[in-house]
Amino acid sequence: RQEQTPSAIPAAPLNRDDVAYISILGNEIYHLLDNIRFGRAPVLQNREDIIVHAASLFADTPEMERHFYEIIKKRDQLADTYMKPFHTLFLHGKSPDIAHPCFGYIHLEPPIYENGRIILGAIISFIPEESNNKTAASLASEIVGALLQEPNLLAALRKADDELFASLLEVSLLKYYKRCVLSLLSAK
Repeated sequence: RQEQTPSAIPAAPLNRDDVAYISILGNEIYHLLDNIRFGRAPVLQNREDIIVHAASLFADTPEMERHFYEIIKKRDQLADTYMKPFHTLFLHGKSPDIAHPCFGYIHLEPPIYENGRIILGAIISFIPEESNNKTAASLASEIVGALLQEPNLLAALRKADDELFASLLEVSLLKYYKRCVLSLLSAK
């Protein structure tokens, strides 16, 4: 009987870094899907009112609400956050006070008109500030991409069908997870 030497052992299709990435991605998807929040705004007058209201969506305390307000206000001042394809504001940023990415949407009834544009709602997304958390950033990008590519997903969001939206987003993110796993396997 011949003993296998280390050089005779076939290379594994994945390495430890790949497994860590897949595990982190799965964990982030799991947490995000359990923490989608929707809100209906009272009658708001302008962008500032939207930002104030959006800051409260994930805040459990007045301090967190101020913290989220500062993050999204600063981002909104850097560049216009209006997303024409969605007729929404995309209020997002990084926070050192959250452990996992979060996603939410605020329905505006009635809509707000600003500079000839209609604002139907606001997408709110926060990711952890950790510089090494590339998984959270790619997951947030995937959601925006899914909204652009999946008409049913955007339609559910616009119709305020929160349950259907959450279900469709889950399907979309699980497809993304599968693509990532298959991509790692095929790269080996």
